[in-house]
Amino acid sequence: MATPESFQGRLKAPAIVAPMFLTSGLELEVESRLNGVEDAFPGLNQRPSEDFVEWLEEIDAHPEGKDAAPCSVNLIVLTSKPHLQEALEIMRGVLHIASSEVYVRRIEDEGHAVGTLALLFSQSLKENNEHTEPLRIDYIQSLLDTFGPEIQEQAASSKPQSTLLDPLTRKETRVLQLLSEGYSNSTMAEKLCVSDSTVRTHLRNINSKLNASNRTQAVAIARRLGIV
Repeated sequence: MATPESFQGRLKAPAIVAPMFLTSGLELEVESRLNGVEDAFPGLNQRPSEDFVEWLEEIDAHPEGKDAAPCSVNLIVLTSKPHLQEALEIMRGVLHIASSEVYVRRIEDEGHAVGTLALLFSQSLKENNEHTEPLRIDYIQSLLDTFGPEIQEQAASSKPQSTLLDPLTRKETRVLQLLSEGYSNSTMAEKLCVSDSTVRTHLRNINSKLNASNRTQAVAIARRLGIV
């Protein structure tokens, strides 16, 4: 019973959506531990997420769990402030596995927070022109249909900055706007009457706050959040 690769090494945000595999032999034990997650990990929001990883590894190492086929998928929403990019990457792994087994009701039972995340993931695929298997496209659509129009309203009413733990400053937002319009560093420096070094500093801060690895990804994330 292995944790998906997209999950490994990504539990570094204060909030996350994590896939959990439950085998029939372990379901009662795991469900009991899930119900007591706050008791097992008091102050989880303030503690390193590696604690949660170790907890998952303990379950994975259980003798009855070895080589057992997953029979269900649980989605655990640990806090109310998801780090969007981290959560979307993990949601990618969850939906990849869930679509192969057509888990709709199980995911729906996790509530509208997960439904909204599924919607944002679907939107990100379209905005980035990503191609995915027809099975997964159909599955995501059936999942969104199950949640109903409420999640559309929730996603539309979400404030962009509310998804950022460290909001962009006014100057960073301006740099991001210019970046989205295709300006080079030197041109942005001229328009803002600052040095190239200052522009580079703003870009580093933007990438860090948006959890982006490059300027193209930063612009894509900013558009998804409605910042630009």
